[in-house]
Amino acid sequence: MSNGTVVIVEPVSTGSLLAPLVDKRGFDPVALRACQTLSAEFSNSFRPKDFRQIFGSTKQLRDWLSDNHVAVSAVIAGSETGVREADRLAEVIGAAGNPAATSSLRRDKDDMQAALKAQGLPHIPTYTFSSAVDGRALMQTLSEGAYVLKPSNGGATEGVLFFDTIAELKAAVDAIDWNTINCIGEEIETYLVQPFLRGVEYAIDIVVSQGTYAVSSIAEYDKISANGSKFVYRSLRLLDPKDPKYGPLIAYAEECLAALEVAIGPAHIEIMDTTETGPVLIEVGARLHGGIAPQLISHCYEPDLLTLTLDSYLSPAHVDTATMVANGRIAFAVATRNGVFTGLSERDLDGIRDLQSYRGLKVLVEQGAAFTPTVDLLTCPAIAWFSHPDPQKIEADDAVFRDIMAKHFGDSPASA
Repeated sequence: MSNGTVVIVEPVSTGSLLAPLVDKRGFDPVALRACQTLSAEFSNSFRPKDFRQIFGSTKQLRDWLSDNHVAVSAVIAGSETGVREADRLAEVIGAAGNPAATSSLRRDKDDMQAALKAQGLPHIPTYTFSSAVDGRALMQTLSEGAYVLKPSNGGATEGVLFFDTIAELKAAVDAIDWNTINCIGEEIETYLVQPFLRGVEYAIDIVVSQGTYAVSSIAEYDKISANGSKFVYRSLRLLDPKDPKYGPLIAYAEECLAALEVAIGPAHIEIMDTTETGPVLIEVGARLHGGIAPQLISHCYEPDLLTLTLDSYLSPAHVDTATMVANGRIAFAVATRNGVFTGLSERDLDGIRDLQSYRGLKVLVEQGAAFTPTVDLLTCPAIAWFSHPDPQKIEADDAVFRDIMAKHFGDSPASA
């Protein structure tokens, strides 16, 4: 007999990992696929066989719930595109959720920063424009300095550009294609301009339940300048959330979640610990960490991110900060030239998979396909993830992985 029904809204990307665990707990996983514009890359990660029911609209789902007298135990956003609809659905059916009236605080980068400012928290001054005319007018008001231009609803560092001067920024604003669709299939209608921040960038995954903030993981990014971009990922290194030196960073992250009214479920928080003023929020995603991070986290923390996420809805008494049990790292290959990918040989694959700390490999370029120099996550050709009690072992295995990648994609630039 089922313990209840769990609705996962847009269960793609890492949200696709939740349904089997929901089923294992004795609940019926149900999928809501309401987004009609989702890109093929994300749509292809959906696993229909994992669900008892699949609905293409909120109305269909609500009719089914009503007709069959189904009680919903949880509504979970399975991806960025599911955040708003999960909020609305939870509110309408009376399930625990984040307030629908403030969904934009957790979805739109400019509203996030405005909410922090309103609460007196450190924030990034953010300027928005939604047309070429507005963009040109904004350029006349900015002081000289270094700036970042980014889409309001982008992801994976897509379209994030750095400029040393106002003249360079103005040229980029004038060149914007106002018919662009982002990597998750949404039209980009608004762009942001923000001062460039210098410091160390961290990612913190926190799960919220009944006023409790449980840190699932904390990680430090190594981003480098390569191929004309300042935002190329080289690695993500997992850290101990119980180390006191990260206390101020975590405390600030929790203040941000309160300001953004995150009341339940996972939140992926990116923060720059600036050299001038300390921690400043870059952005929050009210959903799971994307990519392969949950798989790596499962090797390095107890309980892991997916377990804590389901606990926040189904077993809130169990929600508590995770304990680090192993070191972990994601290594991002960096292409430094144009080329055609000829594929990894069995020798290459064995050379990676036989590494002592190896936990997984994902090649993001199909054999025979062209690749370009890496400028963001979308142009990263391959990633591998490692975990081991000894961080030096991970360091050595990372170097082997990069040597193999360099044969195919060009010499990997050193860490900045």
